[in-house]
Amino acid sequence: MATSYTYRSLDPKRQDIRLLKVLPDKAGSPVRIIIEHASLDGGQMPPYETVSYAWGDSARIDYLRVYESARARAGLALARLGLHVPFRKPYLDLKVPMNTEAALKQIRLTDKVRRIWIDAVCINQDDFSERGQQVGIMSRIFRQSAGNLICLGALDASMADRVSHTIAALLNDANRSTQSVSDLYSSLAGGKFQILRQSDSPLLVSAPRDVMEAVLGCAWWQ
Repeated sequence: MATSYTYRSLDPKRQDIRLLKVLPDKAGSPVRIIIEHASLDGGQMPPYETVSYAWGDSARIDYLRVYESARARAGLALARLGLHVPFRKPYLDLKVPMNTEAALKQIRLTDKVRRIWIDAVCINQDDFSERGQQVGIMSRIFRQSAGNLICLGALDASMADRVSHTIAALLNDANRSTQSVSDLYSSLAGGKFQILRQSDSPLLVSAPRDVMEAVLGCAWWQ
């Protein structure tokens, strides 16, 4: 019988949060993670990214492999060397919504660890007190992150490539036709409207209708 992961309590006085180290792997492999605690007030917060996605039906579940103890990490090191571990498996199972597991597979890297914060895993959903406390600091969690990853939903490989190329082309065109998209955002956020430059140049790139329909039909918008 599989051994389930048990959450360790967070310290709300330290503004503790959980972060996931998503271990690198090839596409289709089970998601392997290490869960660590960090303090928003500690001054030593490691860089991390937040993940925005659609939970979907939480009754549809999947499992993550959590490597936590020294024994588990030793087993992981052996597995990387291609060595079979004959004793009890070195990881614990963590039940999550199926869309959470799918999102982690989408953002996982093949060559290095990615540290992220994702609500369904980083908050103990069975602890109502913790849920309330973590929701209260969620804006700070997002604000202190290095960036936010948006998982729109499932697209077939061909359409995903077309969406990626279309977005890149639109951003390049917007940068050409304006001062720059990033400058526009920082100017608006800082109230520095006087430095914005209006351009009469039309956008040269248009998004194909089927690409837009595919993007807007993704679960994230619903």
